[in-house]
Amino acid sequence: MKKLFLFFLIFNVITLSQENFTLLYKFEKGKTYYYEDVSSGKVVQEMMGQETRTDILSTNILKLKVDEVEEDGNIVLIASIDTITMKYTTKKEEKHEDLSYLLGKRKRITLSKIGEILKDETPSKREFRIFKNKINN
Repeated sequence: MKKLFLFFLIFNVITLSQENFTLLYKFEKGKTYYYEDVSSGKVVQEMMGQETRTDILSTNILKLKVDEVEEDGNIVLIASIDTITMKYTTKKEEKHEDLSYLLGKRKRITLSKIGEILKDETPSKREFRIFKNKINN
C-alpha cells in the first residue's frame, strides 16, 4: 500500500510540474551586448604507425548592438567580432592563426522574439558606412 501511495504521489508531482513556458528576448534599443564563445578540440591522427595529436583553442567575443526593436518583438542587431584568437598546439610547435581580418566586419541580423534567425544580411560597402556611423554614435 505504501508503494502504491508513493507511486501516485511521485506521478502527480511530475505531471503537475510540467508547465509550459516561452522564453523571450527583451533587448533594449541602443544597448550593446557581448557574447563570448570559447571552443576547444583535439585531433588525433595516425599515419604509418605514428600518432600525432593537435589541440585547438578558439576564443571570440561577438559584439551585438541593438539597432531596432520592432513592434512585433523582432530584434534587429548589428553584429561584429570584437576579439578573435585561434591556437593550434602539437608536440613540435604552437601556432597562432591570424584572424585579424575578421575584426570589425559587421552584419545585420534580425531575430524573432524567441531567438530564431529571420534574416542574416552582410551589408554592401555603402550600407557598411551607414552601420559604422550608427555603431560609433
